Amino acid sequence: MIAMIVHSRVTAKGQTTIPAEIRDVLGVKPGDMVRYEILDGVVTLDRRRSAREFAGVLHDPTRKPLTVEEIDLAVAEGIIGRSEGGLDRR
Repeated sequence: MIAMIVHSRVTAKGQTTIPAEIRDVLGVKPGDMVRYEILDGVVTLDRRRSAREFAGVLHDPTRKPLTVEEIDLAVAEGIIGRSEGGLDRR
């Protein structure tokens, strides 16, 4: 793990610039969203990732695609299972 300490000044408007070293580590580019998390008085900053960046992350190339009929059957079985198992959300 590489340790790094970088400083940034807060303006009168409460704004600050994320230093280039931090942007590089996080992969933050203009227009990206960042997330601040506060836990026990410690603030962490990370880059929010879009759902598009996760496309294909769960893809299993060895698994054959389901047909529409197989998907319909799975949905129907799930609905029946929920209503029988007490998870009916009417």
